Amino acid sequence: KQWYQRRVRGHGVTKEATSNYRTNTGYTISEYSTRTAYVKGGSKVNHQTYETTYSSYTWTFIFPHTLSGYADDTVYKTRKAALKACASNSKCLGVTKEKASTYRLNSSSTVKYSKDRSVWVKG
Repeated sequence: KQWYQRRVRGHGVTKEATSNYRTNTGYTISEYSTRTAYVKGGSKVNHQTYETTYSSYTWTFIFPHTLSGYADDTVYKTRKAALKACASNSKCLGVTKEKASTYRLNSSSTVKYSKDRSVWVKG
């Protein structure tokens, strides 16, 4: 499976490769593998949500939020490792990124606001 990052076509720049950038027009947001968008102007992003597929599940990403209850005692260093473990754990209903390189499996899918955390809810 492949991860997808949000790409914005509009009032900004899209990084398409190591040294390959292009300018954009319009405001259409789409998903595309290995691309990153830099958007000009506007206020700080205070809420993000999107869906992606990984390990045969649809995951809903939500920032800034957290999930409660741990499905296991392991701390994962990468999102990929945490999502893979969650996909194979029947108690796991989502993954929270608690801080840099710190991902935990959660036993609840109820999201609550948390300033600097992000979640992937298993669907």
